[in-house]
Amino acid sequence: MKCYIDFQNDRVLPSFATLSAFLTLTLFSATAQSTNPQADPQAAASPPDVEEVYEGISDVDQPSASPSPSSGSTPPPPPNGSPSPTPGSTLPPPSGSPSPPPGSTPLPQPSSSPPPPAAPSPNSTPPAGQQPGAPIPRGRHQHRPFPFLVQRPSPTVEEEATSGYQLFPGEQVEAAPPLHAPRPGYGEGEQILFPPNCGSQPVWALFYLDKQREFCFGFPFSEGIWGTGDWFGLRHTLVDNGINIIGSYGADILWNVDGGLSPGFAYADCIDLRLDLDLERLIGWRGAHFVISGLDRNGANLSQQHIGNQFTVAQIWGDQTINFYGLWLEQNLFDGWWNIKLGRIAATDDFTSNPLIYGLYLNNGIDGQPMAVAVNGYVSAYPAAVWGGRIRFNDKKHNVYAMFGIYQTTNRLYKPAYHGLDFSIRKNDGMNLLWELGWVPEFQPHPPPSSYRPPPAVTPSSVVPEFWHGMPGHYKFGIFYTPWRDIPQFLPRDTFYSYGFYWLFDQMVYQAVPGTDRGLTLWTAFIYSPPQNTALMPFQFSGGFIYTGLIPYRSKDQLAYAIYYTSFSKDFSAVRRASNLGNPTYEVVLELGYRINLASYLYIEPDIQYVIRPGGTGRIPNALVVGGQIGMSF
Repeated sequence: MKCYIDFQNDRVLPSFATLSAFLTLTLFSATAQSTNPQADPQAAASPPDVEEVYEGISDVDQPSASPSPSSGSTPPPPPNGSPSPTPGSTLPPPSGSPSPPPGSTPLPQPSSSPPPPAAPSPNSTPPAGQQPGAPIPRGRHQHRPFPFLVQRPSPTVEEEATSGYQLFPGEQVEAAPPLHAPRPGYGEGEQILFPPNCGSQPVWALFYLDKQREFCFGFPFSEGIWGTGDWFGLRHTLVDNGINIIGSYGADILWNVDGGLSPGFAYADCIDLRLDLDLERLIGWRGAHFVISGLDRNGANLSQQHIGNQFTVAQIWGDQTINFYGLWLEQNLFDGWWNIKLGRIAATDDFTSNPLIYGLYLNNGIDGQPMAVAVNGYVSAYPAAVWGGRIRFNDKKHNVYAMFGIYQTTNRLYKPAYHGLDFSIRKNDGMNLLWELGWVPEFQPHPPPSSYRPPPAVTPSSVVPEFWHGMPGHYKFGIFYTPWRDIPQFLPRDTFYSYGFYWLFDQMVYQAVPGTDRGLTLWTAFIYSPPQNTALMPFQFSGGFIYTGLIPYRSKDQLAYAIYYTSFSKDFSAVRRASNLGNPTYEVVLELGYRINLASYLYIEPDIQYVIRPGGTGRIPNALVVGGQIGMSF
């Protein structure tokens, strides 16, 4: 039997409409009660979008919806032996109180429990993934394939205090005045030695004792890491808005006092200028940096003119002219787990480098990078930049990284006549392929004491805060490969490639003062390049140590010792023998230096080097070289 329902005469439609209205009002009431405007005014003003919802998802357990007076505690039992409420039930009204009339909504009863915790602000950043070594919750990257395209959160007042006025702020917030570092000699616990302060106005301290009672030197108008100061407030404004102008000056002054080709003196210097744009602060491009740099080198090569050795004794030597150097963009992705760098760069700026270790030495055998990598593979190194790029993966949970890079190589490399402005890529150019795998541990034999407090988040932009740390190390293994038909060859053979392997290790093994840089660091470097027809130095070994803070009240000074050894290629030796220029076999250099850090922007470094078998033939007497290096940032 068929059943027909007449919606015009039947009561089904009015009943259905009444039920729908009742459910709608009930849902609206429940939603209004769950959204507390007082607890989260921002959530009440506008509902979170999809991206903000995904921001709240993480791998960690979410807090319980029921509030508790304190973490790990249970609610107190009700008084007078009243039964405990079960989940989902309500307490009966206290005795003596009037009962609500039938059909009316009971009034909410006062509760001694604290109000439910406020929902986290959509602009707040969870600590997970921000701390080194911490895993990143999946919700912070699986739903955001291009995080640098996401709009930057609105700055808080604390962020404004350090970043200053934002060019493109998310909201207009009155910025606090930029913080400045105190004048040299006028910081907390510092004491001026010269000149004496005779009046009420402070003077510029040239010599003073810092808070550790260590002797320091100060330039007029200097501040923190800036030798030329903050430029009457302009520099802080620029840095806080993402514009950082960096300059440095270095000079090598060396004498060959005995042995070599002849006694002699040589001076070489370099002025380096760099513009570093933090695009996140400047235009809101998250995790991006853009760099433009250039340099001016002058002077002579002491090794070529007076010694005749392979490991040049002055690290500043090379391309002595005005050079346009860097033009590159660097992009962090997924909170720094991935990093990409593209543009006009040198391969050894990222591969085989360790500026904290190698930058202490004057000899080019290790300064910047092991010399054999640049020489054997025709790999670009400072100050010669080429087109290239690299991608790096940082496993911040295990302190492991992996890199791969591809760079241009050309017979126009290291040609001062081009001044770094030949941007062309020609059909006879080659390429360098580099792979590197590294482990960056930090052993912590001394945990921080209970009295230790980390530096505050709000610090001047001219100050590098000092953190408690363990004993750091760097362990690197890499491969370089250069397929290139025009690669220089010693003998007329069809060897159109070069390749090699490198192992680089350094480790702090003794920490004189827990949590500081004071102590002993050991380092080694091995390079092996099998092709004898294209590799000038098939095997190079370097090693040494650095002791920081050896002398009392000189905690930042560094004593550095190194030994450099290389063997020469058999094919190269055959060519030299055929030209009656000797039989190159090996060369050794010993170096000892002591860097005196007079300020965070100024150092002087006396240095002595002893060259054994210059050129590897044994025909040139061993050479003794003395001198030093000065350096300044401004």
